[in-house]
Amino acid sequence: MPGIYLPKIIFEGFDALDSFIEYLRDEDVKKIFIVTDEKLYEIGLHKILTDELKDFNYTIYKDVKPEPTVDSVYKLGEAVREYKPDIIIALGGGSVIDAAKGGWILYEAPDFNIEDISPLIKIGVGRKAKLVSIPTTSGTGSEATLAVVYTRVEDGRKIKIPLGSYELVSTIVVLDPRFVVNLPKDLTLYTALDALSHAVESYVSNTSNPYTDALAEASIVNIFRYLPKLMEDLGNIELRRIIHVSADMAGIAFSNSGLGIAHGIAHIVGGRYNIHHGKSVGIVLPYAVKANYESDEARSKYEHISMRLYREGLSTKDPLYIQIYNFIKELGGSIKYSDYVSEDIFKSDLDDLISLILQDPDLIYNPIPPDYELVKKVLLDSYYGWSSEASLP
Repeated sequence: MPGIYLPKIIFEGFDALDSFIEYLRDEDVKKIFIVTDEKLYEIGLHKILTDELKDFNYTIYKDVKPEPTVDSVYKLGEAVREYKPDIIIALGGGSVIDAAKGGWILYEAPDFNIEDISPLIKIGVGRKAKLVSIPTTSGTGSEATLAVVYTRVEDGRKIKIPLGSYELVSTIVVLDPRFVVNLPKDLTLYTALDALSHAVESYVSNTSNPYTDALAEASIVNIFRYLPKLMEDLGNIELRRIIHVSADMAGIAFSNSGLGIAHGIAHIVGGRYNIHHGKSVGIVLPYAVKANYESDEARSKYEHISMRLYREGLSTKDPLYIQIYNFIKELGGSIKYSDYVSEDIFKSDLDDLISLILQDPDLIYNPIPPDYELVKKVLLDSYYGWSSEASLP
C-alpha cells in the first residue's frame, strides 16, 4: 500500500449530523444530490437528514438496489450529471455507498469505464463535487474505503466485481448513531460480522502496518466486548455508537492494508447463492483464520489478539479461530454454507467456484499465498463446518 488514505473529515457522535449541516452552510453549498434506496426511503430514514436541509436545494435518487449492477451505476451517473450538484450524499449501506461512488465518477469523468476502476488508473474526482457518506449500517466500512463491489450478470448468474481506487475514499463521513439505532437484529449481527472480518483480515494482511494494526485490534476488541450487549439491547444508542465507529475503524484499516481469503471466498459464494455478504464472510472467517495459522507472522498476531480477548474476559483461552467460531455461534450466526446450499449443487459447482475465487483480488493480501488446494480446504471447511465443539480442531 503506497500510503494511508482517509476521509478528509469524519463527523462522529450524537451531534455529527448537526456539525455536518454547519459545514454545508460554511461552504455555501448550492445543490445536493442524495443517493439512497427504496426501502430506506419508505421507512422515512432520509427525513433525519432532509429535515435539516430545508435551507438547501436537494434531490433524492432512491433507485439503488442491493448489490448494484454495472448498468444501474451508469443510470445513476446520468441522473447526477443532469442535476449538477456540488455535494453528493450517499445515505445507506454498502450498496448505496458503492453506487454513489460510481455515480460520482461518472459525473466527474463521463466517459470513464466503471469496470476499469483501479488504484493504477487516474480518474480525477473532486473537481465538480464532494462525496459525503452517511452509513445506515455498521459493517461494510464502505464510507471509509477505496473499495466498491458491483455485479454483472453472465449466463443468468450474478458475478461480483470487486474494484478499488484511492480516489474513492469519501471526502466526508458522517457517523451519527441515529441512522443505525433501528437496524434489525439480523442485520445488526451480520453487518457487525462483516466489520469483524475486515478487522481480522486487515490485521494479518501482508501489507498491514502499525496504523492499520492499531485500528484493526481496537475494532476486534470492541466488537467482542460490545456486540453481545447490543444484541440484547438493540435500542441502546451508546452501544450503537461504539459498533458504528468500530466498523468505520475496520474499514479504514482494510482500505489501507487489504483483506484476504475469507473475503475472496465470501464474494464468490455469496454472489452465486444469494447469501448476504456479512453472513457469507462470517461463515468463512474462522476457517480462513485456522488456515492462516500456518503463517508464523500471522500466527503470532493471532495469538496476541486471542490472549488479549482471554485476559480481558471476552473469550476462552483458545486459538483465535475457535474464539471467533464460538462467538458467531453464540450470537446465533451462521457457521456453515451447507445450511444454504444443497450438497449436490455445491459439489457440482466446486471447481468453478475455486477458479473464480482464485481470481479475486483480495487474495493477494492473504498472509499465505492461496493456491487451489488452500482455497479448496477452506471452502470445504466452510461448507461442512465443524460439527460440534468436541470436534473443533
